[in-house]
Amino acid sequence: PRPPLVDRALVEVALALARRLSRHEQDVEDLAQEALLRLLRYDGEIASPTAWLYMMIRGLALRPRRQVEEP
Repeated sequence: PRPPLVDRALVEVALALARRLSRHEQDVEDLAQEALLRLLRYDGEIASPTAWLYMMIRGLALRPRRQVEEP
C-alpha cells in the first residue's frame, strides 16, 4: 500500500498539530516536516492520516530537545 498523498491541507493539519503540541514556536515547522517525511516513508496502511500525524508529532514533541553545542 502506498502512503496517502501529502497535499496542502495535510501540511496545514501537521502545522496546526505541531503548534498545539510544541512548547517552542521555533520547533513547529521542524516537527511538522519530520512527521510528514515519516508519513511519506511509512510502508503500512494508514486509515487516518490526521490521527497518524497527531501521534507522530506528539511523540516527536515529547522527545528531549537536542542541545546545540556552542563552538
